[in-house]
Amino acid sequence: MREPSNYPPGVTGTEPEIVGESDQPGRLLEIVNPSDPYTISGDDEEAACLAALLLGSGKYGLADEQGEQVMPIFLLGGCKEWVREKYGKDVEEWASGFPRDRLAAALESVVIGSFRARREADRLLAYITDPDKRAAWLAERHDDRRSSMNDIGGRAVRMAARCRSAADPAA
Repeated sequence: MREPSNYPPGVTGTEPEIVGESDQPGRLLEIVNPSDPYTISGDDEEAACLAALLLGSGKYGLADEQGEQVMPIFLLGGCKEWVREKYGKDVEEWASGFPRDRLAAALESVVIGSFRARREADRLLAYITDPDKRAAWLAERHDDRRSSMNDIGGRAVRMAARCRSAADPAA
């Protein structure tokens, strides 16, 4: 084990359990969009679908690592029909009644980069135990990698914060 001084500020000297890429826990989905590559946690697929739908106003889809479509892009419509078929609800009812904490968690899981870059980031984040330092590292990484004026990651952070405050009755 290396000395803690060999780590960047906010990073512990304790080695977390490192697993191989294929053993990485959790399902990831690609946010299919014309801008920078982004991934989102697919562990709660329904929340990921709503998050992508809201982030892109129907202009983003979702795909798994094998390239299989999880949610289509709704440029030419079809969102209402897809939601009714997939979740058995009217789209407005589905979105407005969706638990804000689940939606916030999905939005908070949006990270810039490919599947491979995401797994690398997740492994590095395992060393950063302070939540504020994790957020700062992610924000800096996001700013370094973003090439598009379309800031999907920044929008996800802002939307997640609004969801958290709406879910908190004390707020």
